[in-house]
Amino acid sequence: MTGKSTVVYPNEPSESDIQFHVMYRLRNMGLDVHAEVFSRKKLGCRLDLVVFVDKDARLIIECKKKKAKSIHPKYRQREITRCRKQSEKYETLGLPIDWIIGMKEANEYIANFKARHPDLFIAM
Repeated sequence: MTGKSTVVYPNEPSESDIQFHVMYRLRNMGLDVHAEVFSRKKLGCRLDLVVFVDKDARLIIECKKKKAKSIHPKYRQREITRCRKQSEKYETLGLPIDWIIGMKEANEYIANFKARHPDLFIAM
């Protein structure tokens, strides 16, 4: 194909890009990580990433593209409310939840993951 495509190159990583990056890096550490996981409870949502040990869910990782304060003021409160409701649903699962906002934070999270969650590596 010649000429310019009508598809626009992304200016910043999407939530999916961040999820994939974190999942790839954690899998390289030997962890069993899966994306878009459902729970047995009917929460009406999918968990971005879940870390399993022996097929038992141990940690939920939720990825966001940007902080609510960086969202246009017209939509900011709606996003804050949505995240609060999402957090309340996830807390009913009884698992720890880590929130990652943006690719920079994702890299910091991965760099400190073993120190934050040494229990996930004991069974290995």
